[in-house]
Amino acid sequence: MSQYLYLSFTPEALIFSMLPPQQFGKYLAIGDKKQSSSHAIFLSVDPNIDIAGLQMDLARARCTDHSDGTPRRSAYVSIYRVLERVPLSALGDLHLATKDGLVLTLEQGQYQPQTDRERFMYQEVCPVGPRVVSTLEPREFCQYVTHLDNPLYMPKIAFADMQLGNLADDPESGEVSNLPYPSISHLRTCLGIVG
Repeated sequence: MSQYLYLSFTPEALIFSMLPPQQFGKYLAIGDKKQSSSHAIFLSVDPNIDIAGLQMDLARARCTDHSDGTPRRSAYVSIYRVLERVPLSALGDLHLATKDGLVLTLEQGQYQPQTDRERFMYQEVCPVGPRVVSTLEPREFCQYVTHLDNPLYMPKIAFADMQLGNLADDPESGEVSNLPYPSISHLRTCLGIVG
């Protein structure tokens, strides 16, 4: 059976598995006995990669069928500061699992600059999780946060560009009918400060 390698964001971990993405996402979200229930975000990673300082071969060797023939669901490589160690060139598709185990795969694509807005909101996913408003478009935001001179420096970061609708251009009176965020008045204030 094949071996897969995944970079999980929630929690941050590098994991070998014999499960393909759809089954692995279901396993992360609801467990093998459906006793847990949590969303999951993870990336496919080139399973042939070797990362300095990690015992990749040991985890590969553990990622074999169980004695009863069932596939191994997880053989952990590392659970600490994983994102910063995995080279971008080894990353593949992004997988999002709902808390009931449904998995959506987003295929890797070319970056398209976001120049049509003045304000942005980002949900940082890994290694930290705050929500941030900014005037920096996604690539600029990433470069700023990962720059050594930044007092809040992180070597690498995973984040989502959140939709703001009309609030991106008009935080004071923009329509918010389809925005699912709590405390819209606080969001309006934050967007007004950065703009």
